[in-house]
This record gives sequence, C-alpha cells and structure tokens, in this order.
Amino acid sequence: ATPNVEAELVPATTAAVPGQPLTVALRLKHREGWHTYWRNPGDTGLPTTIEWKLPPGVSAGTIDWPAPMSLPVGPLVNYGYEGEIFLPTRLAVPAEAKLGSTLALAARVGWLVCKEICIPEGADLELSLPVENAAGPHPRWGAPIAATIAALPRPLEGWKIAALGEGQRVKLTLTPPAGAADPGKLRFFPHDEGRIEASAPQTATKEGAAHVLSLPVAYQLAPGFTRVSGVIAGTDGFGGTKAATIDVALAGSVVAGPKPTDAVAPPVALAAPAAGTMSLWLAMLLAFAGGLILNLMPCVLPVLSIKVLGFAQHHDSRATMRREGLAYGAGVLVTFLGLALLMLALRAAGEQLGWGFQLQSPLFVTLLAVLFFTLALNLSGVFEFGQFAPASVRGWTSKNRTLDAFGTGILAVVIASPCTAPFMGAARGFALGQPMVQTLTVFVALGLGFYSAAIFHLF
Repeated sequence: ATPNVEAELVPATTAAVPGQPLTVALRLKHREGWHTYWRNPGDTGLPTTIEWKLPPGVSAGTIDWPAPMSLPVGPLVNYGYEGEIFLPTRLAVPAEAKLGSTLALAARVGWLVCKEICIPEGADLELSLPVENAAGPHPRWGAPIAATIAALPRPLEGWKIAALGEGQRVKLTLTPPAGAADPGKLRFFPHDEGRIEASAPQTATKEGAAHVLSLPVAYQLAPGFTRVSGVIAGTDGFGGTKAATIDVALAGSVVAGPKPTDAVAPPVALAAPAAGTMSLWLAMLLAFAGGLILNLMPCVLPVLSIKVLGFAQHHDSRATMRREGLAYGAGVLVTFLGLALLMLALRAAGEQLGWGFQLQSPLFVTLLAVLFFTLALNLSGVFEFGQFAPASVRGWTSKNRTLDAFGTGILAVVIASPCTAPFMGAARGFALGQPMVQTLTVFVALGLGFYSAAIFHLF
C-alpha cells in the first residue's frame, strides 16, 4: 500500500493447472478522488505497466484493459480508473509444470496516480500458487475478476461501421442491426495517442437508424492514421455490455486539429458552472486560506527556516523588522502576480498549463533539486553561505537586508510552486476561468494568505 493506491496480484483460480491458461489480475484500489490511467491516458498521464518475472516456461500476455472513464481535469480530459479496478493478464502455464510444486510469480508494477497533482508510484509484487490437476474459482477474487472479464470491451458484432476523414474531424458512422436496442449517449476512446483529441468535444447525431459521432482530430497528429481503433462506450450499453471495441479503416483524409484551447468552448462558457456555485469573494476567501496553509507544506519549510534563523540572529528595532516584513510581503505578492500573468499569457498562446507549470521544465526541476539539497546541507550545519561569499558581498547583504527580504519572498513563492494546499484547487479553478482582473485578484488573495504567516514582522 502506498499513500494513494493499494496494489496486489490476485488470482482468478485457486491453483495453476499444467497446460491451461492462468488469469492473474493486478488489483488497484485508489484513494478517494485519485485515479490511474488506461492504455491511452488521454491528454496527460502514463498507463500502468507490469514487468513480469516468471519461472521458466511461463509466459504472460498483455493487460486486458477494462473500458476507461472520462476524467476531466480543468480544461484537460484523461482516460483512466477510480475506485477499485482489476487489470487481468492471461499467463500460459507449461504442460510439464510439476504437480504439487509451487508456481512463484513476481512483477514490477508502475503507475501514475493523480488528483490535483500526479505522483509516480510502483511496487514489487509476488504471488505463489500451487500446481494441481484442477482448479476452481478463487473464493475471494474469482467473482470480481470474472465480472471484470465479462465486462471487457469486445468487437461490436452485427453493426456496420465506417470512418471517413473530413479534414479536422472524423465522421464515425455506426449502423445497428435490426432490433438492436439504443446504446444511449456514445463516447469514443481511441486506443492510440495522437489520433483523436481527448479534450475537444465529440458530437453525436442520428442519420436514420445510424449513430454518427464527429470526432476531433488530434492537435499533435501522429503519422500513420489509417485506422480508427478504440473503445466505443454507451450509457445504455450494447446488448449486456457497456462498451465494445471497433477497428475500421479510415477513408478520406485528415489534418491536425486546432490547439485544444481553440477546440473547446470559450473560457466564459467553461467558467459558467463554477460561477453559479462560487462568487469572487468566496474564491478569494478560499485562496487566502489555501495560501495560509501553504506555509505548512514541505516545499516552503526551508525558506521559513532561513527566516527563523534570521530572527534569531538579528535583534533590531520594531521599525526595521516592519520594513523587512513589508519587503518580504512585496516579494511574495510580486511573484504570485508574475506567475499568474505568465500563466495567463502562455495559456492564451495555446499551452495547457496550471499552477506549478514551470515544473514542466527539466532545467527548472534540476535547479530546484540542487537548491533544496544545498539548503539541506546549510541547515544541517555542513557549511555556512558566508564561507564562500567575498567580504564585499557579505557586507553588501548586511547593509541591504530589505532587498534581501524581498528576494526571500520571491524565493519562497518559487519553492512553494510544487505544492498545493487545501482550498487552493477550487479557488484556482475558478480564477483561471475568469477575466484577467478577477484572476489576478484571486492570486493576490492567495499571496496575502501565504504572506500572513509572516505578518508578525510588522508588530
């Protein structure tokens, strides 16, 4: 068990039988509100992987993926799973497997689990089964694995399927056989990335008895798009199953679609649901509370430690402390506003970004790691920064402590960017769908909350 996922290998049967296939499932139980990913993760994410370590003669197939869920995350849409999920794999047991022996199976499993942030996790899992002449359903895991296998998407039998490329859209036509029940609202999940844009809307219409889906071509179109392959899910299902697979040749021609921000509804329309449930004042209050709690997150502790050491070393007048406190607060607010403006500018240019967007840069992450390591050595007493600085620099720093406090405020926000505190998510989600003035107002409230932990500087 990790903090977010419980993982184990579980068998469908009580034993392995020589010469017969053995089904073993990876069971993932997610923490509430968290999810992992399907074979095609959608706009972001990574699929779950299994690297088997098997006895001689035993081989494993690929994961039989259950139909995914559509998981909106801000303007993005991911494909994955929540709650408890079983990912079955069929293993081939050799006919010469010795009766009475034990079949020892092992696997290195990796997954990316996400909520507002994503955490790569993994585990080394083991499962031992006796080798016997016959096996029955496992008393605990047999039924849920059987239900998972029964619900797996299978080829859509009896339907006529055609796919036609029409520039930036693909027209997918599904004609049911006579007497087939209406499958309800349809959603297509492509097997491969770079085919269909996950976050752009799919529109459904009827042409006589046929169901027609208009699918947006991916903005980053991968080469070789000659077939439409994936899972088609219906709210009312297809004859007892909620989803089916299709694989059809693509006629016509396609070109890369528009950037996702151009393909989705305008920002005002996206913000409308939040506006109905959250006012600007409530968003500011949540942002302030989130900024206050952000001071307690691990990302910020090194900077706060530096400030506390500064208090211990300097015994200045109240006016001096007030001036440094105001300078620190100014650095915090300026940096929060700068990050908000940069994020809005990049999003307007078509980038899909959110809080902590600079962490998409390997260079920034590397520099941040070096900075944290250096601060840890300093706070552990391994060295003092003054040892390596020229006397002129040390003198300048001591004479310009107000500017130094301003820089510390900037550093605190930069280091805080990997963290998300409670209440911040709802406030940020509201802010990023609003006009610029309201967005900046919410980020100012976030900065004031973050600064308020040091407001005793002023008194």
